[in-house]
Amino acid sequence: MLKKTISMLLLTATISITVAVPGYAAMKITDANSFKWSQTGSEWKVVDNSGNPASGFISYNDQTYYLDKNGIMKTGWIKSSGSWYYLNTNGTLALDQWIDNYYVDYSGKMTKIQ
Repeated sequence: MLKKTISMLLLTATISITVAVPGYAAMKITDANSFKWSQTGSEWKVVDNSGNPASGFISYNDQTYYLDKNGIMKTGWIKSSGSWYYLNTNGTLALDQWIDNYYVDYSGKMTKIQ
């Protein structure tokens, strides 16, 4: 009986911990350190090694950026895969900070509204 009670307590604790810890789906980030960057006016465009526009989240020089389907670097608020992210004026992903009344976590995802 004691063994069964201990087993039930351990199971309950495990389920409680699993429910209490939020999960974060990892966003796909492409390594773009070998990609070509070009600037036209105020827009930056990134193409891959085959000359095709890069898109989505990319990593370049230890920073994360977001490119639209045409390879253009975005700034400001963007929505990707159902989540909101903020890109600074230089295009880098904002991490672990308040942006106006919104908080972005360590992954860059907006998690709180003040």
